[in-house]
Amino acid sequence: MPAIPTTAEPRPVHFFKVPKGIGGVLRVGLVELTTGEQLEAAARARGDSVRLQFELAKQCLVQVNEEKLSLGDMTLDKKWGSLHPKVVNLIAAGYQSLHVPEEEEAAAFLASREDTVG
Repeated sequence: MPAIPTTAEPRPVHFFKVPKGIGGVLRVGLVELTTGEQLEAAARARGDSVRLQFELAKQCLVQVNEEKLSLGDMTLDKKWGSLHPKVVNLIAAGYQSLHVPEEEEAAAFLASREDTVG
């Protein structure tokens, strides 16, 4: 079984093009979050479900145009605060596309249930 990636291990970056270069952003790079990273984002959201979706989106953002970003050196927080609201919502949609199963995937998973006793 492959190891679950940590923030120290290289992992794929998924690039999305921003339509019309909204706010000067041509593309963004997102990574799939580890469980620990999702929990960090949830802790920052402090129980606010609306804030949670944006904290998760921010957590997976690692690049805007050619600028690499990190929570560790505050480059991510600075860039996030300067992004056009449409770009923020596009990043949130990108997060969803990487982390939320498609309807067919969820249906197949639920349909595969097997029940046993003892």
